[in-house]
Amino acid sequence: MPTSKLFGPNTLLQRNDNRFLSSIVNDEVILMDIKTGNYIALKSVGNAIWDILISPITVSALIAQILEEYEVSEEEATTDTMDFLKQLLDQGMISILTN
Repeated sequence: MPTSKLFGPNTLLQRNDNRFLSSIVNDEVILMDIKTGNYIALKSVGNAIWDILISPITVSALIAQILEEYEVSEEEATTDTMDFLKQLLDQGMISILTN
């Protein structure tokens, strides 16, 4: 399914802390999926997005925060963020609270 069909600007998202244990190692966040035992490492922008998703936030507000923190075009921020959110959703790392 195309990412644009999964997430709209007003889609409310939050990370699934109850399914993952996390630890900071150097500049990376290392997550372990409690259900599967798989490890996931998040760097840089992925780490920032994970931190932001601790509280419910809309996709548009998340992208706005990325634009404030990083020198990137709105198009690139939107495309990259949407792709990353799909990966997080596929891994069970985030939940869609409202669409």
